[in-house]
Formats: sequence, C-alpha cells, structure tokens
Amino acid sequence: MSSPFLPTDCLLLIFEEFKYDKPSLHSCLLVNRLWCQIAVRFLWCHPFRLLYSCKDSPCKCSNEKRQSQAKNLIETYMSVIIYQNKNSLIKKQIIPSQVTAPVFNYLDFLQNLDLLELSATIHDGMNPKQLSENSKKHQFPSISQWCQFIRVPSVDIHSDHLNNKNNKKKADFYAVLQFLSTSKHSSNSTNSSNSSTNSSTSTRVNKSTEMSADRIAHIFCKIFSKRCPKLHQLSVDLVSRRCNLDEFTCNSLNSRLSGFSTKFFRPKLNHISQLTHLICTTKISKRDLFTTLAKVAHNISKLDVCIDYLDHNQYFCERIIDVSYVELEALSLSTLIKSQKRLTHLSLHTFPAGLQAICSAIHLHSNSLRSLSFVGVFFYGWEILPILAPLRKLEKLHCDSCHFQLVFELTPEPHPPVHLKFPVISILDMSNSYVEPQIMKYILNASSRKLQYLDLGRKIQDPKSPDDSTIMFGSVANKFTELKCLKTSFHETEISQLLSVFENCKKLETFILCQLESLNSHGMNELLKNLTNFRLPNLKHFGIIGSNYVFSPSNLQTFLSSLNEDGGINLKTLEISTSNCFNNEHLKVIIEYAVDVKSLNKLDLKVYRELNKDLVKQACEKVKDVKYELWNVEEQKWQNKL
Repeated sequence: MSSPFLPTDCLLLIFEEFKYDKPSLHSCLLVNRLWCQIAVRFLWCHPFRLLYSCKDSPCKCSNEKRQSQAKNLIETYMSVIIYQNKNSLIKKQIIPSQVTAPVFNYLDFLQNLDLLELSATIHDGMNPKQLSENSKKHQFPSISQWCQFIRVPSVDIHSDHLNNKNNKKKADFYAVLQFLSTSKHSSNSTNSSNSSTNSSTSTRVNKSTEMSADRIAHIFCKIFSKRCPKLHQLSVDLVSRRCNLDEFTCNSLNSRLSGFSTKFFRPKLNHISQLTHLICTTKISKRDLFTTLAKVAHNISKLDVCIDYLDHNQYFCERIIDVSYVELEALSLSTLIKSQKRLTHLSLHTFPAGLQAICSAIHLHSNSLRSLSFVGVFFYGWEILPILAPLRKLEKLHCDSCHFQLVFELTPEPHPPVHLKFPVISILDMSNSYVEPQIMKYILNASSRKLQYLDLGRKIQDPKSPDDSTIMFGSVANKFTELKCLKTSFHETEISQLLSVFENCKKLETFILCQLESLNSHGMNELLKNLTNFRLPNLKHFGIIGSNYVFSPSNLQTFLSSLNEDGGINLKTLEISTSNCFNNEHLKVIIEYAVDVKSLNKLDLKVYRELNKDLVKQACEKVKDVKYELWNVEEQKWQNKL
C-alpha cells in the first residue's frame, strides 16, 4: 500500500523553494507532525534573517510587531539554554527546581548567524515600551527584566504575575547568561563568576540599554558558537546584505548601520571549526578575526570579505588614510585563505591596497576555485590578468562596479604579459564596470565557447583603437553561439555588429540594453526597427535600462508585434528602467501586447513621467506581476506607486 505522504527528501526540496516565505512556513506548521518538523528546520536555520527581511519594497514592517517577534525569538532560545543547563543552574539557585522542556531543541537548527541581525534583535527585544508587559504565552519574562533583576533571588518561572507586588522573588535571567558565559560549572569558576557579578551589579543596572544589549549579544555569540552543531555561516555584513533575490531588507536594520558596534564579538572561536561560509564586509578592522579563524576554521568554502575600513573611534565618519593598516589586514586575509582546504567561492570588496598580497593565496586554490568576484576594485593596466591566469577551472567571473583602465603612458605595450584560458567558464559578469576594450577582448578570447551569461559592463572607448568596441560584438556573435543571456550598452555605430549576435545566437533568452552616456537618442529606435527582421522564439526577458535611450511607441509596437508574428510569444518579462521617454502611449502598446499574447508575466517600470492610473490598473489586470516606480523630485528617490 502506497504511503499517503510525500517522502521527507521530496518535502525538503519543496520547502527549499520558499525557505524565506515566513507566512507559508508558519502555515506548514499546522499541516501534520512531519510538516511541522520540516518547517521548524527552515524557520530556525536563519531566524534572525527572517526577522529582518520582508516582501515589500519599500519596507512596511510594523515596529511593534517586529519588537514583539524579537522578544519571542530571544525568549525561545532562553528556554532551550536554561533547560540544557538546568542542573547547574538549579544547584546555584539561579532558577527554580522545575523547568518545562521546550518542544524542540532550536539550537540544533541554527545554521546562519549575522552579528548585525543578532544585535538588532536584542535591541528590539529590550524596547521598554513594547516589553513592559509580561505575556502569559511565554515561560520567561521579557529581556528588559534581565538587567533590572540582576542578582535578585529567583521566582517560579511559570508565574504569570511577575509584576505583582505580593511576589517577594523576581527572576534573574541575566544572571543565567552571565553564569553560562563565564563558568565551566566548577566551584572555582562559579565563585569567580559570582564575585565578579556582585562587584559590577550596580554598574550594570545604571548602564544604558544599548550597552546591556551589546553584553547580551556577546554572551549569545559564545553560546551559539559552542552549542549550535550546524552553524556553518557567520556574517558581519554591512556593505551589502546577502539576502535571497526575492527579499528586501527591513528599514529598521538599515538605520542601525551608523551605530553598529562589533566590540561585543570576540575572536575566541575554537568551537566553530565547522564554518563553511564567512561573510565579513564590515568596514571595521578584521585582522584579529582573520588570524584566529586561520587557526581554527579550515573548511571554509565560500568567503566574502571587504579590505577597507574606517577609523574605529569615528565609525563611519572618517577614513583611515595610512594604507599600511589595509595591507596588514590583507596579509591576515591571505593567511586565512591559505589555511583553507578547498575554497570554491571568493568575493573581494574594495581593496584600496593589498590586492597583490593575496594573489599567491588565491593561486593555492586554483584547482578548487569555481567562482571569483570583485566588487568596487580599481585595476591598473593588465593588473587583473596575473591574478586570473592560474584559475583554469573558473566557472564564474564577476566584476561589479570595478574600473579597468590601461594607462597608455605606463603600459605602451598593447599585448598582455600572461597567457589566459578559461575552458569551463559559463558566466562572465562585468555589471556596472568600466572595462577597456583591449582587456575585455582578451578575457573573451580566453573564455569557453559554451559561455551562457555575458554582461559586457560599461565599455570604454579606446582613443588609440576606436573600432575595438565595435569589433567586440562580432567576436561575441561568432564565438558564443550557446549564449542565453546578454547584457550590454551600445552606440548607434555598433548596431550592425550587435544585430549579428541575434543572427548567430539562436538560444538567446535574455537581452538587456544598459545605458551608455554618449548614446545618440536615435540609436534605440533604429535598433528596434532592425530587430523586427529576426526571429526570436526563445526570447523571454527584454529590458531597456537608461535615461538616454529614447524610443517611440510606434517602434516599440512594431518590435513587440514582430515577436508575436514570428512565434516569439514566450516573452515573460519586459523591463523599462530609468526611462525619460516612457509615457502613457508606451504603456498602451504594452497592454495591447499583453492582451494578444497572454504570456507576459512580469512588467517592471521605473520611469520619470507619471502614468495614468487607469492604464496602470489595466496593466495590473493583464499582467500577473507589475512593478511601477516613479522618481520623486522632492525626496530625490524612487517611489513605489503600487
């Protein structure tokens, strides 16, 4: 007889598809016992990330709701911590003799820990306005009481009347954390812990909530590192959040960036040798952290780091001028990279100095490194090529907002000094990067013919070889016939070469045109007209990004109609971003196309001219997912109009 339930392995794959969808995961808790067990895993593998992520952009989170959730989150962890250490705590009379077991050991599920999110959770959980009342739903009192009740005799933790004047005893849950963080459950260490707690009681009571929260965060870091066997990702991520692509960061978290302190985090990490992913993009000195991790963590496969930081005392107000500090931090990062057994992903941010110091460390992983990313890095001359030369097994090269410039006075020789070859590369992404044509051509020539994703970035016109940029499109068309995604800028003189890409790359699914400042306003109209001569049955995503791209409604209609006539009804996404020319007439053309083909699922509009509300409503009825943002002149930012 067949089982009425899906196997656990199948359910895990299904749950993985909506692991950031909090409402759906909470609903799954109520289906049956098996679903509950699986949903709990996903809810508690990254609970702090879920707390500070939302589906709306801009964020519409309620402060009161988030503070209540932060309080519940910390109290749930406290229930597990106290139950696991009940014998020692009862012996020291820190808690009463009877403690209810939690439903799950939530510490076993924690996989990802971000220090900023942890700190924010504790700050929100200690909000005095939200936490002044004690909820009867929870076994433990609010976090704010931990500091208020320091070194006060304990009360029955099941009591629902902690604020009742008839109660002679009150709970001391800060003492629980303090005891566990400093004691090895021996008499000597316990006495030392008690004496130190007594001596500093009055000081802590008078300290601000922020200082108390930092102290609690430090204690939780130690507990998580020791008691969470599945913890494999540690992150101090202030430059850019590594959220799921469908997520948005809660505004309350962004507002904490200027005041965030990592002083509560100490690099005593002997218990996190199981780390496989480290994200450390904060602009605070990380030298001690890298040095300590190099000694204890040798299984890191993914590493995202920033080598650039600000003055400790001034936080985000004053840059360190002496590059020697940056070079020393780069050397410590080099030590960390060398100590790893098998590094597969490396992402390097900024690097105003010290990039060459880690070249030898990167080359040690030439057989294992599959993905290499540079973010905001300035490369002089052929500087990047010696770094890339040994990495023959690279599958992805990503350069975001980088600058590649040949200084002709310093590098008169037009030929690069090294041999480059990427036989298995499939993704070459130069998004928002300014790339010299000579460098781009050399990297393209070294790339595999099976390249599937190509972003040419913002091409730079070479004054000595003005035709290099134009010839580049011809090289792409002739070599990368398997290409599925192309993102590029273009000039009107390059249209004929760009069209050859459509002629040869029959599998092209995504085509996005990005802004080039020098583009002639008539170039886009001419391109749309010429595209009608090509059959594009596989095109699923078409985008125009840039205020200088000017095109008429009639040319847009001609292009979309040609897709329909030639059987190209697979277009799923249409993106018009930062457009100065887009108006109501353009929107009418898109609505008409959506009615005819019924395959357009997503319409992404970011425009400077306000659109008719009735037309926008019609678009929402005909297209499943519509995003409409309008530039707000007064506030100087994009505003969601839906």
